[in-house]
Amino acid sequence: MKFIDQNAEMNDFQQGVSLIYQKLQTTLNQKGLKPIESSIGKDFDLDLHESISQVPTEDKKMKGKVIDEVEKG
Repeated sequence: MKFIDQNAEMNDFQQGVSLIYQKLQTTLNQKGLKPIESSIGKDFDLDLHESISQVPTEDKKMKGKVIDEVEKG
C-alpha cells in the first residue's frame, strides 16, 4: 500500500488494491482480529515484542523501551 500511494501513475491499480485491502480489513475486524497498537516508547515486553537489535542509549528513560517498529503486529 505504501508503494502504491507513492506512484501516481498507478491510479486504476491503486483503486483495485485499495478495495481488496478495505474488504480484507473489514472481514478481519468482523472476526475480532485487530492490529496491535504501536509500542514505541513503552517498556519492552517479552510476551508481546520481538527484538532484532539493541541500541545503546545515554538517556536513562529510554533504557528497556521500544524505540522503533519494523513490522506492525
